[in-house]
Amino acid sequence: MKKILPLAIPLILSQLIQQLMLFTDIWMFSRIGINEMAAGGLGAQVFSIIFIIAASIIGCSANLISISYGKLALDRKKAEKEISMHLKGSILLTLIFTFFLMVIFIYIPNLMIQFGQKRDVVILANEYLSALKWSIFPSLMIFVLRALSGSYGKVKSIMILSLVTVMLNIPLTYVFAFYLKMGISGVGWGTTVANFTGMIGYGFWLFRQNEFTKFSLLKNLDEYKISSMKPILYIGLPIAIATVLEYGLIASGTFFVGVLGVAALATQQILLQCLNFSYNVSYGLAQASAIISGRNYGQNNINEISNVTKKTILMVTISSGLFALFLTLTQTYYWIYLIFRQQ
Repeated sequence: MKKILPLAIPLILSQLIQQLMLFTDIWMFSRIGINEMAAGGLGAQVFSIIFIIAASIIGCSANLISISYGKLALDRKKAEKEISMHLKGSILLTLIFTFFLMVIFIYIPNLMIQFGQKRDVVILANEYLSALKWSIFPSLMIFVLRALSGSYGKVKSIMILSLVTVMLNIPLTYVFAFYLKMGISGVGWGTTVANFTGMIGYGFWLFRQNEFTKFSLLKNLDEYKISSMKPILYIGLPIAIATVLEYGLIASGTFFVGVLGVAALATQQILLQCLNFSYNVSYGLAQASAIISGRNYGQNNINEISNVTKKTILMVTISSGLFALFLTLTQTYYWIYLIFRQQ
């Protein structure tokens, strides 16, 4: 656990800071109106379903880079070549996914209506998505940059990146939504501008560090080729399918709740953000475990991978159990409060 927690804690905090951005967006929606809150929540879920497919595949570059990082002690030149290839392959996939996902968003409004969502809610949700879809490229690029820095153990920089992005997002969304009177689309534009700024700033900082200058995006341009994408797709596609099936359970619930009405849909978004807290803790632990396991695999230290996996599963189980207990106690306290209030 001593190896896992130093990596996991900054990654967990990074995830929780990013969740704060979702909380503030929902608060912005609620300030505009109940219909906007429901539509914004629906739009965010739809965006997540589409985005997570690409993110699951791109995110696998972190595993490959970690494996190559573990090989540095054995053959530094070959390992650095592999890292550079994985980085370039991830960038190519980012460009390809951005193009195809932008095309998919054209058909989203009709699909939402086909799934039984109310037309007025769909119109508002599409206003939000029309702005938010432009954040696909910077968001995926941030995944790529995080994969590189995280594999080298620079996890504190990832936490700082998340914090800076949120600090930019809050005032930007407020200005776009209320000062410029852009409404729900302003929240989307605020997030997009914040992500672009975070991507440019973090990329500029990262490639100025001594250990990363050799991986500059403008160096070794011959590595931008199809063969660089193959290892990422080989690992990423099965993970993307599993992620979509898992996430589909939550997403399908959103569509069913949307059929019930605007109030139910708005309420569900608040509850989902509460549950996401537990998920983000588990996700941070999983990221740390993947980095350490990748390094051990690169060093042919297979037994240590099993130990890290077991410890991570134990920590995820404990953290999830504690959060479930907290929610249960909170709900019980609330019901007791209501009973005494009625008396």
